[in-house]
Amino acid sequence: MTGLSPMLACGSITFPPWLNALALAYAVLWLATFIVAIPNLLMSLQRTTRTKPRIGNIIFFIAYFLASAGIFTGWIFEVNIIIGVALVLLVPLLGIGHFIYLFRGWRRERKAKRTAESVVRPEPPEGEARAVE
Repeated sequence: MTGLSPMLACGSITFPPWLNALALAYAVLWLATFIVAIPNLLMSLQRTTRTKPRIGNIIFFIAYFLASAGIFTGWIFEVNIIIGVALVLLVPLLGIGHFIYLFRGWRRERKAKRTAESVVRPEPPEGEARAVE
């Protein structure tokens, strides 16, 4: 058997393999979104030198968290079914994309900090002893 066959009261349905792959891919994306939700929140709350991007990241996190909560509670589908289906497809991509954005920013800041710390120190005058590192 190549597909899932759920047993329903009116008979069974056989899903084609491509639909099974699509459903499993989105299940994996949703799982990945839940896994990166905590790091997203922690990286959004991390102290940075700039406060404007930090506030924007927190607002973005709250927006896709509320969208996912609306999907799982079902109230988003009561408002508009088309928006609900679109959010089912977009929220995992938003969560993972936000993680990638925050992670790249964190690495960039870490690299800049390392570069600032490893600035070449000036040579001491001729008469003074040089410290061994």
